[in-house]
Amino acid sequence: MNLNFEPLFESIKLISENVVKDIKFDLTKFCTIVDDSEKKLGKYLVEENSTRFYALSDSEEYKKGDKIRVSIPNGDFDNTKYII
Repeated sequence: MNLNFEPLFESIKLISENVVKDIKFDLTKFCTIVDDSEKKLGKYLVEENSTRFYALSDSEEYKKGDKIRVSIPNGDFDNTKYII
């Protein structure tokens, strides 16, 4: 009996590729606060490598030069980012 499992393996490959492609997860970046002038609003300008973006926090405790972690929901930089 000669069984050909190739179609089964190809189907498994296609299914798993589609599942992996659609996986979204939060990213955590280690950043430095470069501007804290809007901390009363909970908004900080942060930098990771040479990329700058705003991150939000409920706390006003952070100051320029602080090293912090920032969560990027679903790994999408268009989403609101949060200091954690």
